[in-house]
Parts: sequence; C-alpha cells; structure tokens
Amino acid sequence: AFDGKEGAMATPTKNAVNISADGYIVKKNVSFSKGASGIFISAYAGQPATSVDVYLDKVDGTKLGTITIMSNKEFKDAGLKLSTGITGTHDVYFVARKGAVVMDSWYAIAAQGTVDPGTTPDPGQTTTTVNPYNKNEAETSKLCDGAMLNPTKTAVVLSDRGYVLVQELDFAKGLSGFDIYASTSLPKIKLNVYIDDSMTPAGTVDIGPQATSAVRMVVNSDVKGKHYIYFEAQGGQVVFDAWQAVAAGQGTTPDPGQTTTTRPVIVNDPYSKVEAETGDNNKFGAMITPNKQAVGITANGYIAWNANFTDGVSAIKVKAESSPKSTLEIRLGSPTGDVIGKVDISTSSEQTIKISEKLEGRKNLYFVNTTANTNLIMDYWIATKEQTTVTPPPVVDPPVVNTGMEFTYTTNEWNGGFQVNCTVTNKSGNQVSSWKLKVKKSDINMTQNWCVNVSQEGDYYVITPMSYNSSLSNGQSITFGMIGSGTYGGKINYVIE
Repeated sequence: AFDGKEGAMATPTKNAVNISADGYIVKKNVSFSKGASGIFISAYAGQPATSVDVYLDKVDGTKLGTITIMSNKEFKDAGLKLSTGITGTHDVYFVARKGAVVMDSWYAIAAQGTVDPGTTPDPGQTTTTVNPYNKNEAETSKLCDGAMLNPTKTAVVLSDRGYVLVQELDFAKGLSGFDIYASTSLPKIKLNVYIDDSMTPAGTVDIGPQATSAVRMVVNSDVKGKHYIYFEAQGGQVVFDAWQAVAAGQGTTPDPGQTTTTRPVIVNDPYSKVEAETGDNNKFGAMITPNKQAVGITANGYIAWNANFTDGVSAIKVKAESSPKSTLEIRLGSPTGDVIGKVDISTSSEQTIKISEKLEGRKNLYFVNTTANTNLIMDYWIATKEQTTVTPPPVVDPPVVNTGMEFTYTTNEWNGGFQVNCTVTNKSGNQVSSWKLKVKKSDINMTQNWCVNVSQEGDYYVITPMSYNSSLSNGQSITFGMIGSGTYGGKINYVIE
C-alpha cells in the first residue's frame, strides 16, 4: 500500500501499481530506525532502458539513486546501494523514467545487513541463510543498478559499476577470500566485493576470459558471522557466473593452475619520479583516483613495482596523504615480505623513508597501507642512490732525482696576489738539453707565466723550457716568472729534474 501517487494507478488485479513515465508513488512517514544501506523494489517494465529514481521527502527532493528495471514482464528484485546512510523518518518517492513501470513492493536494507522492519517485504518474500562456502550461482543474487541476466539466465551481466547483492550470508568459518567465476572480453577489468555498508572494497581481482575456472580474490578483512555483500564490476562489462567463499585459515592460494597476481611493473630508473598510477597491473585493495593522477590504497592494500637499483638505495621519498593518519610500509619481495622502511602519512607532503637493507639490482617493492579504516592516496615515489665514500688515492710526491739542476726563487706580494721570480741553474758539470720543474698547485694558484711551458700532472704544475732556452751549459742560468692569486703561503714545494 502506498500513500499517494500521480500518473499511477493500480493494476486490474489490485496487487501492483502501474506508474507511467515521470509518474510517481510515495510511501510517507517511513522510519529508518536501523538506517539504510540499500533500497530494493520488485518491478518490471514494458520496454528497455526504463528506470525508477528514488527521492526523499519530495518528488524532486534528495535523490538517492536510480534503479534499472528489466523489461521481461516478470517481477524481479532490483535495487541500489546508498553512498550515504539514511536515518530518521522520511517520505520515499518512486518516480518512473523513460517508460512505464509496474511495481509490486519495495524494502530497504538496514545498515547492519538486515531488512528494516519499517519496510519489510510483502508476506511470502522470505530470506534464508546462504552457505557462502558452497558454489553460489550469480543469477540467484539480487540484481542492482547496472545488472541484468544474460539471455540464457545462467549468469549476470554487470556493466561498469553495476552490482549485485547477496544477503543472509553466514561466515561461520571466517573469510580469507572468494573464488570468482567470471569473464570479460576487455583488458584490466576488475570485480570488487563490498561487505555490509562499507564504501571501500574488501577485495578486488582482475577478470580475464576465464569463466569455467576460478580466480582467487583475496580479502583482507576480519569477517565472521552474518553479513551481506555486493559484487561490483569496475572498468567495463563482466559476465558473472558464480562465486564461492574461502574460509579463514585456508590460505589464499587458488587451485593449481590459477593465477591471482601479475608481475609488478618494471622500473628501470627508480632514481627519477615513479608515478603511483604506473603500478596498476599489480595491486590489491587499491585503485586509480578519478583524476588518474594518484592511487588510493585501502587498509592492507598494496601497489608494487619491480625496480632496478643499479646504484643501490639509501632512502625512498614518497609523496602521499591520508586522513585519518595511516602508516605506509615498504616490503621486500611480497605483500607480506620483510619491512625495509615505513612512515606515517597524514597531510600531503613528500616524506623520506630510510631503507634498512642493502638493495642492489632488481627487487620487487610492495607499498602497503597497514592502518585499518583508512584510504591512503599515493602520488609518486623516488629512490635516493646509496651514498658511498670514495677514498682518494694517496698523493705520492715525485721521486727526487739528483740531476745537478738548481732552482731558486724570490717573491713579491700585493693584496690578492704575488709574483714568483724563478731561476734555474745548471750545476751538473755537463751540458743539458732540457730540464723539468714540478711545483705544488697548493702553493701557487698560477694565473700567468712567461718564458716557459706549463702543463698539469696530478697535484703539480709541470714547467719545462721553451725551445730557445732549453739548452744550458754548465754554470749557465735562465730566468722566468709566474703570478699566483690569493695569499702567498711562505714556501713553494718543488722537484727539479
């Protein structure tokens, strides 16, 4: 029974209401004493693409959502999941869109997964406890927005963000995951599961062309007792055949031959910025943000890369944010591997995580959000090369060779510089055709010179004669000069050869 209508009338059998396009019916003074996480109706439509919009308090009031109606001339349950809960007493309006709808009844799903007594289904609509550890066919679920049976009625076709509801599940043995039987013709399509009225997926899995074999969806959530769940497609259409829960303690390894993860994205240059969204092919409990500029990682979720640390790594800088505060751990090799660094994340900023192990070559790094009831938004990460101390080779002075050549000098100083007047004398007792003088660079910052050639060798200037003054008779001398910048230290160290 409804309390008002416009553009609607009872069917000839008086057991349903025919609502014309843009007409409505209203149920007044509904007490949502237990809140509401979903609203369902039993209805059918005379043509495809027909839907029912649900509003609170006025026919154009707060819109709760849209329910897609099947055009099969047979009453079917369909519903919508509420993004925000409802409390208190309200009028509920059901408005037909894009065609006429024949509506039999409606009810709400309370926030804790039971049918709200204020909106109990008609007599005859019974609920029985479902054993989640058996293989359950998807077509026995309640079809919600974006969900319909396939032509053979052996599976459910979920459009992008379409979902189904399964009620009265008793997880007496706990829950570690689901075996999912589903298929898709597109790459990177996912199936998410939500438990009760949570808006954060408890698990997610990549769907491929397989339908006859299962893929394992890992659930990192402490679940026991009675609950209800939603299965939702993400990224494109999924043909959902069946599902089966895996009890707690039975591990997360599917049957032989099944694959649940893919190799992390390869990063050849981890010392440049690595955008979080590039790790999309190996993640759990994480999804790219709507602006496609970051990745949201839920509690116990992760995202991974295979990085080539050619120069080692001493630290990793991560830009992320989280409200409330969460802890981000970097784990080596797997999502449960050794923790090699961690940091608390709150406001958006770049944080430095010191790495506790020596890493060289290719390593799989998992960035894991370890804080319950949080959604950490990760923007990017950058590795810092390992800092190595290079010990310079010891300075070895050239050996002193007694050639009989003598070097003397005098200096003239001024503010900011000085001149060195040099003399080389042959006292060998023989004619010489060349000579070499090595002067310590630390003793003179040479800016000019004349009458000689100057080159550099290690810590020394190497001074040799020019062609016209290279030959000296015994006792003969030549003179040349140098100018140095800075302050004269009082001594010039040299070797004459």
